[in-house]
Amino acid sequence: MTEPKLPPQNIDAEQHVLGSILIDEDAIFKVAPVLKVDHFYDKRNKDVYTAMIGLLEKGSPIDHLLLKEELRLSPYLKEGIHHILLT
Repeated sequence: MTEPKLPPQNIDAEQHVLGSILIDEDAIFKVAPVLKVDHFYDKRNKDVYTAMIGLLEKGSPIDHLLLKEELRLSPYLKEGIHHILLT
């Protein structure tokens, strides 16, 4: 029996993209048109990016505090892991 193939993935690259969005206020405008939530392999990173897109759609800036609050108010934090990503 053959093992199922995993899709291409690079968790470090995903985290660098998310970090870049937090550092550069214009980065989200550059990546959002081409980078979709489903492009992320790691569920935690998908959730963080989803929250970032949510802030963008609300017209809010994407910064550490607002992102943390967006995650806190969303169902994503139920897993209790995002505080680790955002500390």
